[in-house]
Amino acid sequence: MANFEMDLLADSTRYPFRLQLEQYEFTRLVAAVLEGIDSADLRFNVEAKGFTETAGHVIVQLDTAAGEEQLPASFFGHC
Repeated sequence: MANFEMDLLADSTRYPFRLQLEQYEFTRLVAAVLEGIDSADLRFNVEAKGFTETAGHVIVQLDTAAGEEQLPASFFGHC
């Protein structure tokens, strides 16, 4: 058991508390949600090397174990 003295953070942040969720747990939660979305394409061990924006979609350059891949992806506007 650990005891965290959160009052030590009171002068450093507006949110003096600590929440922790390990990356593997976060990944499991997100993956479960994305599995239910037909347009989602969840990939592991892939690096996005860049993208090219075109009219109405982007083309993402991926580096995969099988080599480079071009992945077209739609978007819903600009941020």
